[in-house]
Amino acid sequence: MAYPENKSFETGMYVSLSTLVFINLIGNTLVILVILTNRKMKSPMNYLLANLAVADIMVGAFIVPPLISKQFFTHPEGIAGAIACKVLTGGSLTWVGSAASAFSLVAISFERYFAVIHPHSTKLRLTFRKVKRVVKGSWTFALVINLPSFATLAYDKNINLCVEEWPEQQIGSAYGTLWFLAVGVLPITIMFGLYSRVVYTLWFKRSKNQVPATQLSILKSRKRLTKMIFTVSIIYAICWLPDLTIYLLHLYNVTFGYAGLPNVIGVILVTCNSAVNPFVYTFQSEKFRRHLKQLVLCRKYRRNRVANAILTIFLETGATPL
Repeated sequence: MAYPENKSFETGMYVSLSTLVFINLIGNTLVILVILTNRKMKSPMNYLLANLAVADIMVGAFIVPPLISKQFFTHPEGIAGAIACKVLTGGSLTWVGSAASAFSLVAISFERYFAVIHPHSTKLRLTFRKVKRVVKGSWTFALVINLPSFATLAYDKNINLCVEEWPEQQIGSAYGTLWFLAVGVLPITIMFGLYSRVVYTLWFKRSKNQVPATQLSILKSRKRLTKMIFTVSIIYAICWLPDLTIYLLHLYNVTFGYAGLPNVIGVILVTCNSAVNPFVYTFQSEKFRRHLKQLVLCRKYRRNRVANAILTIFLETGATPL
């Protein structure tokens, strides 16, 4: 990454990224805990959301090391430098997380499509067994599509950055096109194609008068969940397309927009996307809000209960607490 040589600009960028990463780690960790610690939240759909949260944590956690290494450490050279680039300072694990996020969002869109369009089909229904396959598939896809980038990452002493060193420009350009299509265009096209059908079915195809009273609550629940996931998909498209486009242009040697402010904006948008999903769940899901509140207050209640018990022991024994 190349940034404008401006101290105040760099400070603002680091503060923004650090804040977003902190929000990411806390928010997505809470999402995982809410799902794993509540029996009623352990559904196949929610496990997909937990997998998405893990991918978002990976994006946020590994987008920072390249910035820290550039500013505060002397990057090793030679074989050690190449290994450091591939494992940590090249940001490769960030893109593994991003590819897993794209795969998870597509899987979630298919789940919503089948649940709404084919609600009575047991064959198309999402099960825990299918979720395991989807989770394995998401990370397999993420690792495989990142192997070429992982293999070509190397440290460039002249610019103090880890860069992809392709044997030929055409190979790099082809890989950039593949990434742009596989993680950007194709997932977004599939999601919006499926959700357009789902939205039409839920909001326009039937009126409330045509739905039996016994199924109104199910219809409302499907609408709420679809709105929440559709919002997450829109945010993904808005946040990822700029950075994917800049990366593609860079591999085609179109340098406009890759260095400086546009690239910084792209990285911040990617980081923002990985941090914002827990807020979407909180604002749009009453069930999630309730369980999140229980998670936080329960821990607070346990701490207070332990403190009161200790105080009672001191009072009964006549001891003086330190």
